[in-house]
Amino acid sequence: MSTICTLSGRRTIIEYITSKKLKSILNDTLPVTDDHIMEHYGNLITPVCVLKPGEQEKTQANLLKIIRELMHHEASRDMTLAAVGGGVICDITSLAASLYMRGMQLVLVPTTLLAMVDASVGGKTGVDYRGYKNLLGTFYPAGRVLICPELLGTLSEREFKNGLAEVIKHALLSGSPLYDTVIRDQKKILSRDTECLEQLIHHSLQVKINIVEQDPEEQLGIRQLLNFGHTFGHALESSTGLIFSHGEAVAWGMAKALEAGVLIGLTDKAYARDTIALLKSYGYPVDHKVEERELFMKSLKHDKKRRKQIIPFILQKQLADTVLYPLNLQVVEKIL
Repeated sequence: MSTICTLSGRRTIIEYITSKKLKSILNDTLPVTDDHIMEHYGNLITPVCVLKPGEQEKTQANLLKIIRELMHHEASRDMTLAAVGGGVICDITSLAASLYMRGMQLVLVPTTLLAMVDASVGGKTGVDYRGYKNLLGTFYPAGRVLICPELLGTLSEREFKNGLAEVIKHALLSGSPLYDTVIRDQKKILSRDTECLEQLIHHSLQVKINIVEQDPEEQLGIRQLLNFGHTFGHALESSTGLIFSHGEAVAWGMAKALEAGVLIGLTDKAYARDTIALLKSYGYPVDHKVEERELFMKSLKHDKKRRKQIIPFILQKQLADTVLYPLNLQVVEKIL
């Protein structure tokens, strides 16, 4: 099974493969990965660069480390750089590929559910800077994305739910059939039923592809709908020193966006109530109270989507009815 996504004239082929086929493909690339992946899947990879795992490693220093290793291996722009790992590895490796010799071939091998349904498609690259997520980055879609569901077997429960939050977000943005699956098959999803997960990933990716193809570089406002929960969520991550996972923060952010929508009379109250209950049933910390409000608001104002003094928020009226809304920051302070 394969899918094709085209962004700004660059085509990304998304393939679903086995670990055996993955190993043969990686033999013809220059892989970048982390210690965690080497521990579990070192037999599949001969890396040119190995980083430590974690969001705190998405730095300028590690970006330059990758580039130095490419120079050491005398890499040319017609060679293929491969990111084998989660969202951090995909983001920083993609940025390196976009910069090295003004752009080299790129393959992404996402190893987490979050990376499979989010970081792998869309072309966004980035590193964090001074505590702000993805402040430095480019748009650079990979030529190929290799999805190997076998790699999800070693994920911790927290890391699995980290990606599941993005799946639920895609379900709320699109409605059926993904929404029906998230509601109906919760037990199968949480028990990581293989067949259910493959369909979940496929439908979730299709939602993102349908959106990003319409607005590849966020110039029309359409792609910004994928930031549902992210404006609140990124501020929570930054203001708390990244103690929340991305998925936990986004789930919390979606709940806050729904609360804000209800407060201004935009969001249907019953829909907001049921959706927040759904997020809670999957184990997300939607009831978290922000203690450092001043730091939270400061982080919010550094959101990269800000235009002058306006911060656009993504709110929902109802299921699959999502809008870009310049929310008054007094409303934000009121719901915290």
